[in-house]
Amino acid sequence: GRWWVLILLMREESKTSTPSILAEKAGVSRATMTGLIDGLEQSNLVARIYTKDDRRSVQIKLTQAGQAKLDVVMPDYYRRLRKCMQALDANKREQLQQVLELINAGIPALTE
Repeated sequence: GRWWVLILLMREESKTSTPSILAEKAGVSRATMTGLIDGLEQSNLVARIYTKDDRRSVQIKLTQAGQAKLDVVMPDYYRRLRKCMQALDANKREQLQQVLELINAGIPALTE
């Protein structure tokens, strides 16, 4: 769960997102996301950025330490993923993509 939050933040151009958007993308409840963010913040991998005008409004930002951790882990992750995908021809990869898109579309229903 924690790694997925870091990856979601890494994919954002600004390296920031809201807890509710992260929860939706990760397919977890807001309460679960709060716990994940708490742990990541304690490890200095993310930071909470509060809006000056409204302290209830918060953005979660990937820290330099969080990015550094991903920089170490992601090359091995992508290497392993490529190795797994080598066994699939183009047709099988397309089928896998379609199945993953269907699963992804159903994730929001898991948190309702």
